[in-house]
Amino acid sequence: MSSTTMGPSREPHSPQDPTRPGLQGDVPPDQLTAIDVRNQVVERMRWMNLRHAHHAWEQRYRDPLAPYGLALLFVQPDPIRRGRLLVKAATKLWLHGPETEHLPRLLFGLNNLVVDRMREGVFDLRTELTNRVDNGMDDDAYYVGIGLSSLDTHTGVWEQAQRRVEDVAEVPGTVAMVLTDQTTIVCSRRGMSEYNAFQIHSTHSLGASYGYGFNPWSWSQPDQLRHDPAHAEILRWLDVLNDTLWQADNARIVAARRRTRGRGERGH
Repeated sequence: MSSTTMGPSREPHSPQDPTRPGLQGDVPPDQLTAIDVRNQVVERMRWMNLRHAHHAWEQRYRDPLAPYGLALLFVQPDPIRRGRLLVKAATKLWLHGPETEHLPRLLFGLNNLVVDRMREGVFDLRTELTNRVDNGMDDDAYYVGIGLSSLDTHTGVWEQAQRRVEDVAEVPGTVAMVLTDQTTIVCSRRGMSEYNAFQIHSTHSLGASYGYGFNPWSWSQPDQLRHDPAHAEILRWLDVLNDTLWQADNARIVAARRRTRGRGERGH
């Protein structure tokens, strides 16, 4: 993992706590909950990639967007499904510019930014690193992973795609997710002429939800994805950034718990 590890305390987390699906390196206590979270993450990133393509297509001649966007993925108790978790995201899209032309360098720079910000003290990833937060996200929702939305695919980069296709429905995309339970998922989304095919490769189980039908998922060994030239450098920096973001959010949770305990002790 990252050579910039700063190691905040993991005090509030316990791998035996069923409300928390897993920490960096921990096995989730409830496999069904973990599978459910992974499926929600895939759907959230699929939707983000579709919206990303729509906005990029609409703005391609005016204030063009970068072909890359990030989602910081959080979970909180689901108010409807008792005992389950609800995925929420804080997202970031960039305008096209020199700083967004090379994705690994963009991720590298963002990681350094977070590390520097951690040295200054506790902060909230959602308010300082993103430009949109899902409605209904709780203040105490906690970080479980990072998602990448890309308009570059195996059939061409975004600059080529916008010249080749005639309608936004034909714009393809790629999504990649790295979660704190060590799951890595890479998906390929195709356009209308390819029946909106959505292929999913995951290092951890997605259960039966994606096992049959139009959108099957396939097992992939971590080394398979990380040695694939199409993903290797990107996944390397998503791994590093995921670890750094986890540390930053964990520091926020530790500080909040200590403040709560301090108020309780002063009240006695």
